[in-house]
Amino acid sequence: MASDRKNLWIGSFVLGGLVLFVSALLLLGSGRLLRQEVGFVLFFDEAVKGLDVGAPVMFQGVRIGSVRDIQVQYDPGDLVVRIPVVIDINPARLRDVTGNGKSASLTPKQLDTALLQLVQRGLRAQLQMQSVVTGKLMVALDFFPDRPPRYLGHNGDLAELPTVRTNLGELADVATSLIDQLRALPVEDLLVNLNRLIGSVEELLNAPATRDSLSRFAQVLAQLQQLLGRADQELPQLSAAYRDLAGRAGASLAALDTTLAQGRQSLQQLDRTLANGEGLLAAESAERAALLQALDEISASAHSLRQLTDYLQRHPEALLQGKALSGDPR
Repeated sequence: MASDRKNLWIGSFVLGGLVLFVSALLLLGSGRLLRQEVGFVLFFDEAVKGLDVGAPVMFQGVRIGSVRDIQVQYDPGDLVVRIPVVIDINPARLRDVTGNGKSASLTPKQLDTALLQLVQRGLRAQLQMQSVVTGKLMVALDFFPDRPPRYLGHNGDLAELPTVRTNLGELADVATSLIDQLRALPVEDLLVNLNRLIGSVEELLNAPATRDSLSRFAQVLAQLQQLLGRADQELPQLSAAYRDLAGRAGASLAALDTTLAQGRQSLQQLDRTLANGEGLLAAESAERAALLQALDEISASAHSLRQLTDYLQRHPEALLQGKALSGDPR
């Protein structure tokens, strides 16, 4: 009887210990055993100082998981050291919205497929500052469509998400590249050439020809200043003369316009006169016939007058005696 009670107490104690152990695992793991989180691996091409296990994994400001592990891997084949960062993402934090407005949590398989599809749209992982005071880092998932995905060829069981460098890391790369370029410059040769150049400039400035040129240049500047002063004094007179000339030219142009107008009127009147003359001289007009008849009569009269004049020249006495008989010689 006492032995049965003893066994009962031992069994109760063991069972209670198991319950406490399971409860502690659930509390310490924040329910990780029941959440069925999906793991992914990340490779950052920069230092991960400040990133600790348990650091949050954020998707555009929303926490969807945490950092599970940070390792150091050495590949003896290519002598490369890599630092894989393993993260766990809770599928319950991502909802699948259907066409009827209802949403449901993603399964681990659906989460894996969805993230790989989002990677094709530019989803990348990046280290970001979690706290400026403590210097702690976190993993941020966001879209960088202009950055091509970069994989290191992880062959493990976890899917790899591509990463991008932080802005500070890119700035550090630029600064490092600039420093390397400066170091590659032949500074000693540049300094020697600079000293030679300074010496040549000093010799040139101290040369007599340079001094003469500078003095001549000063004289030319003085003459130029005098010329500019004279120009300032003569400009008002030139402006007045120009205005007077412009006024006269305007008056002359006005008179020329009047003359041209009068000439245009005279030409128009001459055109009308010529048109009238052409009408008078037309072959079918009555005025032309009358004019021709008058010209014939004038021609006949002129012929008779010429005959009379010739007769009087031969017989001037006819003015006193009259005309002789028709049988008299002439």
